[in-house]
Amino acid sequence: PHFNTSKAHMSQPQDLSPPHSSDDESSEVSYTSESESDQGEESEEYEESPIRCLFCSVDSSSSENAFDHMKQDHGFDFNGTKSKFGLDFYGSIRLINFIRKQVQSGGSSDSISKLLDSESSWKTDNDLLKPVLEDDTFLFSLEDEDEGEAKQNQPKTIESYERENKFLNDQVEDLQTMIQNMQQTFQRMAFEKASAPASTSSSSSSSSSSPPEPVVEPGQPLHKRDIGYFESYSDREIHELMLRDDTRTLAYQNFIYNNKDYFKDKVVMDVGCGTGILSMFAAKAGAKKVFGVDRADIIDKAREIVKINKLDHIVTLIKSKVEDVKLDTKVDIIISEWMGYFLLYESMLPSVLFARDNFMNPGGMVFPNQATMYVCGIEREKQKKHRVDFWKDVYGFDMSILIEETDKFLGCDVAVVSNDCVMTSHSCFKDMDINTVKDEELDFSSPFELTVTRHHSLDAFLVYFDTDFFIPNSDVVKLSTSTATKPTHWKQTIFNLAQPLTVQVGSRVKGILTAKRRKGHERHYNVGLTYSLDEPGAKS
Repeated sequence: PHFNTSKAHMSQPQDLSPPHSSDDESSEVSYTSESESDQGEESEEYEESPIRCLFCSVDSSSSENAFDHMKQDHGFDFNGTKSKFGLDFYGSIRLINFIRKQVQSGGSSDSISKLLDSESSWKTDNDLLKPVLEDDTFLFSLEDEDEGEAKQNQPKTIESYERENKFLNDQVEDLQTMIQNMQQTFQRMAFEKASAPASTSSSSSSSSSSPPEPVVEPGQPLHKRDIGYFESYSDREIHELMLRDDTRTLAYQNFIYNNKDYFKDKVVMDVGCGTGILSMFAAKAGAKKVFGVDRADIIDKAREIVKINKLDHIVTLIKSKVEDVKLDTKVDIIISEWMGYFLLYESMLPSVLFARDNFMNPGGMVFPNQATMYVCGIEREKQKKHRVDFWKDVYGFDMSILIEETDKFLGCDVAVVSNDCVMTSHSCFKDMDINTVKDEELDFSSPFELTVTRHHSLDAFLVYFDTDFFIPNSDVVKLSTSTATKPTHWKQTIFNLAQPLTVQVGSRVKGILTAKRRKGHERHYNVGLTYSLDEPGAKS
């Protein structure tokens, strides 16, 4: 996501770096040429080594010939892509290795070009600094290319660097993506399509009262912004991450299993069904029919899972966006795990609202029913010292030149934060009834007010969310991502202040949080924070 924070008195909002992980340990692999003393015959052999095309097995005698071949035969402009994304030497290495990986997974030049546009994690994934092909001469040819370009383009002006910086910041689209602490999930995914052909789901219910089979609206191509989104959920790793999050999964299971009387003989729709876990919960709870809908390729495996568990006479899985599905029947219950980082990131909730407004019977219910967002203030002194002070004294040597901007906790990031770091009250700034909320209400500006509870510098604002499941006369099941509860895969979203705020116990911090979907990239949010400080005894 693209997050901006600004003080109330600032004339210009801060342009922040992309989100990052607070605990990511990454390493860079550098590519160097042979030293001068080792040149000679080895250098001549290197120059004569063929350069393998990124997309096929064709070898070229020079990088220029390789570029021409890729442009003519595969429609891929390597230098144009470098310029488009403003890639430096290491960025070019990541680009090459990303393409190599995608080709190994069966990707075409067209599909890979779309991924480069829709995803941004490859630009910062340090795993892509490691060669995919052993002795990849394409990588070694980069150094000469970059040296030549540097001579042609010198000198660069401050204005040109500012334009490049603005372009790169505009390209930042990714709380997963998107976020360096998702290297175990999104950034390490091989965005590949499932190799197994899609099988036709069958429902062999013996009951004549079973709802008719769904119809998928044909000829509805995916929007560019949706391609990377659905491909990211086609990989097993992200689903394993979510399924292993027992706080998340048990909340759904406990609610459904504890309310079997409510689910009995109901028609249920599972929006964004993934592996089909919620659909199978509903079937086990006595639902008459369950329609699971998902456009990601993981649904091909989910169909097999449903069949293996002998629930295919109840559960029908539909490979489609929910907006493209037609049903000849209405549903009584909609279940969905639609929540993202900052609750709303990925913008899956609008699809749930579409299903509610088009497929649900009057009196039906959407679960979870309620979603609430909170903000509080935190300090990050220990984390800062751990990541910044380390470089100031490394076994007696000053290595502070290696301190990076991400080590200073600038911009925003997603991380698990200890409850001991919270130093203010909590303020609810957004509360939604999922059964009545409207799509336009998902863009909003909301005030908040915090009271400082202990003396410390305020380093950041932290946002978390709760979701509630309930029906009349039953216990509420709460799924919370608070710092006071067991960590979930959502963690917490942190908006770091460029300058810590000096506060006293009893100080009040008032502010407005604005969240709006990003035009042209509606699965992403622009978030703005303005705030002011009221000291104890001071006039408001």
